Amino acid sequence: MKQHLIIVTILLSLSTTLMADFVDTSYKDTIISVRQAIQCPDDTWVILKGQIVKRIDDDEFIFQDSTGEITIEVSRFAWKNQDVTTDMTVIISGKIDQDGTTVVNVDKIEIVSPPAATKAPTASPH
Repeated sequence: MKQHLIIVTILLSLSTTLMADFVDTSYKDTIISVRQAIQCPDDTWVILKGQIVKRIDDDEFIFQDSTGEITIEVSRFAWKNQDVTTDMTVIISGKIDQDGTTVVNVDKIEIVSPPAATKAPTASPH
């Protein structure tokens, strides 16, 4: 029984290690605006910070920052089991696809700030 517990513990720790991912914070210096991304040539790697504000279809969304909006196509792997809402700030990274319109093919989504906490209704003073 003790040996089984040790084996299970080892297997669990290995699976957790395999699921870990390298977090590179140096990229934050290379974040560009949506306005700049729209001007980038095809196949340029970009990193944008803003909000995903609207779903167009299963894998297409509108991404917005203070300079404008751009269509993004998000692979199912990019979500990494994260729930993202329109009031969250995210950093997305992916490649520009210039095929008539500019689209970012997103490979990674990082939540920067969770949604603002909603205030509980206050009781009326009457």
